[in-house]
Amino acid sequence: MAGEDVQTTGVGKRTAVMTIMAVALAVSLTVTALYIDVLIGSGRPKPYSPWTSRGHELRPFTSREELERFVLSTARTSFYTLEEFGTYGGGYGGEATPYSQTNVQVQGVDEADIVKTDGEYIYTISRGNTTLIVKAYPPDEARVVARIEVPGICLTGLFASDDRLVVMGCSPPEELLYIILREEEWLFWREAWSSLPWSDINTTVMVFDISDRASPRLLRHVVISGGYLTSRMIDDCVYVLASAWAVKYLRVGSTYKPVVVLPRVRVDGREEEIGATEIYYANITDYAYTFTTILALNVRDEAREPTHLTLLTGTSSCIYVSRDNIYIAMPTSESPAYGKAPEDITYIYRIRVFGDKLACKAFGSVPGRPLNQFSMDEHDGYLRIATTKGHSWSGSTNNIYVLDMDLLPVGALEGVAPGEEIYAARFMGDRCYLVTFRQTDPFFVIDLSDPEEPRVLGYLKIPGYSDYLHPYGRDYVIGIGVETEDGSSEPLGLKVALFNVCDVSNPRLIAKFIIGSAGTSSPVLKDHKAFLFDQERGLMAFPVLLTETPYGDYVWQGAYVFNVSVVSGITLLGRITHFDGGFRSDPAYFVVRALYIGDVLYTVSDEKVKMNGIPALNELGCIDLWP
Repeated sequence: MAGEDVQTTGVGKRTAVMTIMAVALAVSLTVTALYIDVLIGSGRPKPYSPWTSRGHELRPFTSREELERFVLSTARTSFYTLEEFGTYGGGYGGEATPYSQTNVQVQGVDEADIVKTDGEYIYTISRGNTTLIVKAYPPDEARVVARIEVPGICLTGLFASDDRLVVMGCSPPEELLYIILREEEWLFWREAWSSLPWSDINTTVMVFDISDRASPRLLRHVVISGGYLTSRMIDDCVYVLASAWAVKYLRVGSTYKPVVVLPRVRVDGREEEIGATEIYYANITDYAYTFTTILALNVRDEAREPTHLTLLTGTSSCIYVSRDNIYIAMPTSESPAYGKAPEDITYIYRIRVFGDKLACKAFGSVPGRPLNQFSMDEHDGYLRIATTKGHSWSGSTNNIYVLDMDLLPVGALEGVAPGEEIYAARFMGDRCYLVTFRQTDPFFVIDLSDPEEPRVLGYLKIPGYSDYLHPYGRDYVIGIGVETEDGSSEPLGLKVALFNVCDVSNPRLIAKFIIGSAGTSSPVLKDHKAFLFDQERGLMAFPVLLTETPYGDYVWQGAYVFNVSVVSGITLLGRITHFDGGFRSDPAYFVVRALYIGDVLYTVSDEKVKMNGIPALNELGCIDLWP
């Protein structure tokens, strides 16, 4: 299995530098539509058909022969793409120095990120395959204390909890990377894939004891088949999801023979194949199949064996995790009847989690497709999901569905914003905030207090749109997105908006701040973990790549730092860059995260950690991560 050697060194030792492997997962959105005035009606849910599947229970295969027969005879095509679509961050107010935490969707459910802090140390992924442990606080003691290098692995995320550090990554083979980079035709994908062992793409999970930060010690090393999808940490358990192709093509003469390849798991050197009778499925067809494996690993108890559960699923996934359940959504298209045009439908799996115990509990479906993890939410025993059905160029509508824990229908609000598509969704208690877009940004406030009758309470039309919505207390919402010309979809720049939703029937835009010109971007538009906000301090910061002319050359990159207040609005405190002597197109110095410890704001890039005082942003020091 590639990439099993782990090297840990102190500051003074040299480490080999590996070429950074990038794994990019993107979602493209195409947007047009009609005006919003015709889309609400009475605001009451429309009648709906029994759209949730009732005859597709989850059950394990009885034999490998049954699994192979199902996969090879029901797939609607022989190739698939793997996608992962897509908060409560703020400060930690314990007795120690307050510090920010990763901006996550659900309180108590941590999400892996490329940078973590525990209030004294910063843990960051650098140069693709190395995790650095940085003594960060107090600033006058700041230095790199250890490096953990994992050859052959492209690291994807970290968890840090007390004296445990969890490092995760993928090991794509060089042969496959070469093909991907050359963008060769599919025949070469298939031929190269068939020549590789089962470990062609694996997900690696490593747990380190960091009670001595200068000498990390490897405790657990788990490898599972497939590419990394996502992960969460609840209390002492880490849940990692990976997805592997179910079918491999072997060349026989001048033809290719499809063969089902079962996933495998390796725990601390002990390897096993996951048997067909351990794999759950629903009796539905899809364009192609993947094995989605969920690994549950207790990071405290070394004697406790990790557990796993595998599902035979469809082509792509949107994953939401609550304190009690993992929801895996599989958008696809199906024809309702012979000769009819395909319609969007999303299949949903519910997996109950309790510590390292995993159990398949329910399966259902809804019309349309979710945008990302924020399109789903569990609240008071119900799953709420926002979907778009169809496409703006051919007719689309947006909907919210409420399901019980059996994933059976309870209520629905359908037909919202016909001709538009969802750009952002955020569920907050018994409300949902929804953004759709064509030429204006309809910002909807939706009431979910009665699960059987969701209804629109109010909406606001303004130019532009939000890609990410963040709660500011109960009565305010921050939006990060794009400003456009009034009545046009032409971008003008990056927009930060503050909405007042005290009067739910009349939401108002009370402040906005425009950054740069068309083409200015931020990772927050696609990755909420790049967003720092602390409500008590009124502190907001996130990375920006700036152009000052429409779609012109980039002239600056770094973190924009703001004060946000419902009284004074959005005020720029300053900007922090890691480039000395002017901007260069070198991603190694791009600020990727901002965090705070006490009254120090830290910005992190591949090469540096810079420290600035709060709120003046006076520079306190800078750590070169690779001297």
